[in-house]
Amino acid sequence: MSARTEGRRAAPRPAPALPIRCIALDVDGTILRPNLTIHHRTVAAVAACRAQGVRVVLATGRRLGTAFAYAREVGADRDLVAVDGGLVVEGEDRILRSRPMAGATAAQILAWAEEEGVPVAVMTRRHVYGSRRRAPWHVLREARRRGTLRSVAGARHMLWELSALRPLAALDPFADPVYKVTPVGPRDRTAALRARLEAADGLDLRFTAPGAGYEIVARGVSKGEGLAWLLHRRGVDPAHTMAVGDGWNDVEMFDRVGHPVAMANAPPGVRERARWVADHVEGAGVAAVLERVARGEWPPADELPRPAP
Repeated sequence: MSARTEGRRAAPRPAPALPIRCIALDVDGTILRPNLTIHHRTVAAVAACRAQGVRVVLATGRRLGTAFAYAREVGADRDLVAVDGGLVVEGEDRILRSRPMAGATAAQILAWAEEEGVPVAVMTRRHVYGSRRRAPWHVLREARRRGTLRSVAGARHMLWELSALRPLAALDPFADPVYKVTPVGPRDRTAALRARLEAADGLDLRFTAPGAGYEIVARGVSKGEGLAWLLHRRGVDPAHTMAVGDGWNDVEMFDRVGHPVAMANAPPGVRERARWVADHVEGAGVAAVLERVARGEWPPADELPRPAP
């Protein structure tokens, strides 16, 4: 059985229904702006929704530590879908469901990444492991390129990330289960690694996005699958659920809820998978949607205006 590529449309999503009982929010590019801050209007809108009895949960590709920090900052519920659905938790200490890769699958990915010359970031429950002991320098260079360290929020974020980094040589994927592998090398090399993995039989893995800019999780794991599991546990109808996101790893959520909303800054293919498109993250687009929910003015007559990308 070969690795599965994302991009195919899932079964028809639940018909939208009111009132909305739960809202699942992506982090990066949805509530979190490029400068790694959350707009005060978004925080207020989350509080307004929760005051109306609406659950607001984060569903993110990030590791638990960083995800919970942003959940606290935005005022979300204690429930959380992390590492692209690999972990579903209640609070920082109670794991409700865990879906890591098989140790043999993770070991094979890492071996082939080494052969192909592809640096990787590997996410376990508590740590992020980086190739050839270069991970801290890679993170710092990327932060400098983005201007992350120019703000207090950016510097704080870097401390969260750097404190979790470990050298890849210290990782034992059989003892410290792997939830996600992110190739970070040149696109031609990451594409070659993907082709090799896709051609292999018996690897229980899944790619979270089409093309060369992908991440790898266990087969069957996605934000959408993790959210659906959480909704079932909490007794929430997916038809009464909204999901807001901007990435390819959000489309599985869109296909599983009645109210899928993409951000204007999402790629065109992602926006096409949603029913509504909110304004850009820089314009607190998610806040405008949540404010309408809190006021009981959702959904719009048909759809939100679709801003130019």
